[in-house]
Amino acid sequence: MEFSAAYEILSNRRCCDCPEHEKPERPIEGQTLEVGADFETSACHAHCAAPEDERKEPNSEDGFQASMSQLPLQELMTLAIQCQHERSETMNAFDGKLAALLDREELEAYPALVAETTAKFSVLSRTVRAVEGELQARKKLIPAKLLRRLQEQEKEHLTVTAALHMDQLRMFRSSRDDAEGHAKELQMLARSLEICEGSRADIRRNIQEVLDELRCEMDE
Repeated sequence: MEFSAAYEILSNRRCCDCPEHEKPERPIEGQTLEVGADFETSACHAHCAAPEDERKEPNSEDGFQASMSQLPLQELMTLAIQCQHERSETMNAFDGKLAALLDREELEAYPALVAETTAKFSVLSRTVRAVEGELQARKKLIPAKLLRRLQEQEKEHLTVTAALHMDQLRMFRSSRDDAEGHAKELQMLARSLEICEGSRADIRRNIQEVLDELRCEMDE
């Protein structure tokens, strides 16, 4: 299939009926596209396959936010830093579990892995947002802005990781296909993986800088 035709098909469809998922980004020209590939939208499928009540915000949101108001400032900021540490561990585990699936050639288990990881990140991100909201309520604007920066960096971290995983899945599939022309695709994927890894390294440095600034705020 030609690049322009494949992109037109992808642009005019969604992987599901979920309004949160817009059409995909335009892929790199020259890249082989498989419109029927299952793994391109694993994260979306995992989200939309969940029961509707599991995708809604918890009813206890107000109570959760209220519990933040009972914590001393130092404990609030420590909680946010602990959440970020757990997000880092969860991301490392996500990478490791994908590597294990590739080793065992069990790619059909990837959507469940995405769902499991997404659930963990959701809880941690809600907690950080609650801390940010409480800091704003207390007029602690500098640490609140730092947490906002942290959330933005973590969102970018997840986006780049999703792209990295998709490239790993594509490379796995292409490396087992002897079709002519796949050598060029593998080269493109290898370059894309290199770029994603570099971007993740930059984001992780940025996250560490924000955490260092938060710790400085705690010491003041």
